[in-house]
Amino acid sequence: MNCPSCKTDPLTEVKIQKVHVDQCVGCGGFWFDKGEIGSYLHFSRDTPDCAGLMAKAREVDKECPHCAVRLKERPYVADSDLMIDFCPDCEGVWLDSGEIVALKGLAHDPENRRLRLMRAVWELRQKAGIADPMMCPKCSRPTLNELNTGEGVSVDFCGDCKGVWFERGELGRMVELSKDIPNLEDSLQRAQDTDFHCPRCRQALKEIQYAPMNNLKVDYCRGCQGIWLDAGELSTVEGLATILESPASRLGLAAKQLYEDGYISMQV
Repeated sequence: MNCPSCKTDPLTEVKIQKVHVDQCVGCGGFWFDKGEIGSYLHFSRDTPDCAGLMAKAREVDKECPHCAVRLKERPYVADSDLMIDFCPDCEGVWLDSGEIVALKGLAHDPENRRLRLMRAVWELRQKAGIADPMMCPKCSRPTLNELNTGEGVSVDFCGDCKGVWFERGELGRMVELSKDIPNLEDSLQRAQDTDFHCPRCRQALKEIQYAPMNNLKVDYCRGCQGIWLDAGELSTVEGLATILESPASRLGLAAKQLYEDGYISMQV
């Protein structure tokens, strides 16, 4: 991605207060994907009163690094000198050099009722254990939300690209196999680098072959051993699972999982 201001300088991923954002090393500006400003400021939303301030927005000579559409400029909050550039399509936000300091100062304004409310909602979500969405490897936006499947497995699903993130052990349990990836060591020997990053530990994902009898390629994290499946790939994995292990082995595994979950008791 290139800097909206410099046009040609690339953006580099950096971490500020546990949030991964993109910075231009040339001009010092920051690009926040949708949801990242809220996470950075501990707000339930990126910007307050977005609809009310849209009337003041005007197009500027900057392009979204994701969508390549013209950014629009508007005040961050009413009666503020801080102007932010935002993308009307993906809702990302660009801050020029120095504006992140002004944003941080506004965020703690004790007189702004909207900002206090946004922070209060964020704090309630944290106390309730409601996690913030993780970053989708393919969309590069915080669009992964936890989804409980009918198989009793909690996965992370992207509502935009429909991909699914599986933590270690979740894919095997989902399709009733003893391993997430059959012949993992052999597959890793032929792994290919990708430009996508693990939503959990941010390492670069590796593209590996899921099973020797099929050309399906999945994205794998060597750090936390999570797996990313693009839209439609889960059904392919489910079909392969029926021939990768014997029915007796799959039945025994299912019984073991029911026992571990406390649904059945086993007599020795």
